[in-house]
Amino acid sequence: MWTRQKNSKHILIELLEPVIFIDETHETSPVVRGTVIINLDNCVIQNLSIQFDGLKKTQWKKDSKVQQLVSKDLQIPATTGTTKFPFEMPLPSGIPESVKSSDIQVEYTMSVRLLYKKMNIPTVQHEESTKAIVLARLPERQYHPLATQKQFADWCKYRISIDKKSVALGSKLGIKFEISPLLQGFRLKQIFVQVLERRTVHDDTNQSCHFIYPAKNSHLNLPSKSINQGWQATCDYQLPDDKLSHSTMEYQDFKISHVVLVSLIVSDRHTTRTISYQMDVDLLNSQVSQLDDRDYLKLPAYNCVMTPQELQKLHSLGLYTCPPSYEDSIAV
Repeated sequence: MWTRQKNSKHILIELLEPVIFIDETHETSPVVRGTVIINLDNCVIQNLSIQFDGLKKTQWKKDSKVQQLVSKDLQIPATTGTTKFPFEMPLPSGIPESVKSSDIQVEYTMSVRLLYKKMNIPTVQHEESTKAIVLARLPERQYHPLATQKQFADWCKYRISIDKKSVALGSKLGIKFEISPLLQGFRLKQIFVQVLERRTVHDDTNQSCHFIYPAKNSHLNLPSKSINQGWQATCDYQLPDDKLSHSTMEYQDFKISHVVLVSLIVSDRHTTRTISYQMDVDLLNSQVSQLDDRDYLKLPAYNCVMTPQELQKLHSLGLYTCPPSYEDSIAV
C-alpha cells in the first residue's frame, strides 16, 4: 500500500475493535473506538488529536487515480497527569470496505498527533503514530445454500450445489456434485474447480482465474468404473487468502465479483467431453472468518425464569404468555 507508516514509541493506539465490520445495507454508521496511551514522563500535553483518513486508488486503461474518501479530525481533551485517553469516532455511512487488489485499493488509517513540552524546556515537541484500520463487509443476513436447478446435458443429468452463498477467503467452500448418466458406459474422469475474479473500474474489466483444490482431510473420490446409476459426492475446497481479492458491493466507480467455475470431464466408450457450469459467489474479507459462523447475527434466546408448572397454570388462566421468538416476530 502507498501510505507510509509513522510510529512513535511514546504513543500507543489500542483499538477496541481492530476490524470494523460494516453492514452492506449501510443502516448504521461504523464507529471506531479505542484508547490512546501516552508513555511520557515529566511533560505537559499541549494538544492531542486523532485524524482518520480514507484513500482510494484505482487503475484502469494505463491511468491511475488517488481519491480521498474521508478525512475526519477529533480533538481529545488533554488532562494533566492522565496517560490514557479513550475515544469514539463515528465514521460516515456508505464508505466502501477496505480493498487490496491489483486494480483497486481502499485503505483507512488513524493518526494520533501529540504536541507536548518537557519540564524546563520551552520548545514544543511533536510526535505522531499511525495505525491501519480495516473495514470488512458482513455477509447478507439471509443464508441459503446456492444450488443449481437440475441440468441436462447430452450424456447426463447433473446438479451442483455450494453450501454457502457468502464465504470468507481462507476458509472452506463445500461443493456437492450429483450426476445421473443417460447412456451406457458413461464415465466421470475428472472434476476441476476454479474461481474467476472480475475487477471492474469504471467501464474497464480485468479478470483472473485460479484453481482451488480439496482442503486438508477432505477428499473427492471419483468412480473408477463407468457409472450405471446416480452418483453423488461432497467435497470441501480450500479458498486461498493471498491470491484472490474479496468481493465488494457495486460502488460508483468499482466492483469486484467472483464466479465458481466447475468443469466435469466425462466420456463414453469413444469420446471425451467437458461439461461446464458457473455460479456467483460472494467472497468476504478473510477477517470475517473470525466470526463464529452466523452466530453474530443471532439474538440471545429468551429464557423464562418460571418453572414449566407455573407457566402452565398461568396459561390456563389466560394471564401470561411468553413473547414470540425473534424469528417468529420478523416472519409476521
